[in-house]
Amino acid sequence: MFPVSRLVVDPERFSDDAQEPMSQVGMGVTYTRGSLRQPLREQLTQGKRQELLERYYIPHHQKLTEAVEESLLANNHCLIIDGHSFPALPLPYELNQTAFRPDFCLGTEAFHTPEELVAKVEKILESCGYSTAREQSFSGSIVPMKHYLKYQRVQSLMIEINHWLYLG
Repeated sequence: MFPVSRLVVDPERFSDDAQEPMSQVGMGVTYTRGSLRQPLREQLTQGKRQELLERYYIPHHQKLTEAVEESLLANNHCLIIDGHSFPALPLPYELNQTAFRPDFCLGTEAFHTPEELVAKVEKILESCGYSTAREQSFSGSIVPMKHYLKYQRVQSLMIEINHWLYLG
């Protein structure tokens, strides 16, 4: 459990805004805009930004990396399930404003998400009567930077659940 709101620091973003597509809409690792694109705060100084990263982001990612390392030592493999939910209608900040909102969105990382894994999850969800889509409305899946694009023994799949399934 992350100790602060993602409005303070978002642990699911790249810490380098140049790598983070959502930084284009003020929602990089440190948000300057909210989900309605409303201003939240001024751009942080480099010092304040680094302070937030050191206090929240870096320790979170160190714990994630340690958990992955433990799994690799014990099993020679690690599967990260990156769980989230999303609203039934697109919010203004979303880069993809298409009307179709599946019951489940599956996010992948090409290097870290085997096709067989995604196909198996899709098959299970669809056999239960749910609709699925890949990378819609959200994309990607978290992988510790130590392993990112390096070790395929570290696999990751994001599973996003549409709010309407549990909020009605």
